[in-house]
Amino acid sequence: MSKQDKLAGKKRWFEYHCYEGEDSSDAEAWHHTHQQVQVLSKLDDAEVIGDCDPIGMYKVRFPDGLEYDVFGDELMTSPKQFYRPDYKSKAKRPHTNKNPLKSKPSSLRGVR
Repeated sequence: MSKQDKLAGKKRWFEYHCYEGEDSSDAEAWHHTHQQVQVLSKLDDAEVIGDCDPIGMYKVRFPDGLEYDVFGDELMTSPKQFYRPDYKSKAKRPHTNKNPLKSKPSSLRGVR
């Protein structure tokens, strides 16, 4: 059993790693970036992006009760691991990255 298979039932910090725009199909997840979540379960789904190994997915619950499917690489053990801007600070600035291919396209996040 891998380390990521053992995340169910644990708390982790969530950082959104995909297209950061209000027009993203996952804007709701972006709005919840940098929050602590409860990992509910590992999903059978995995996303394959390019030639990389599949990325495991997890169902998590945010403090406001929202449940969402997220990538395993978006679950951190500490906020010190964050490297993306916080939604609140980025939302105050005009969105300049009009090319969603500079980050993972939201279509690769899976069906919600």
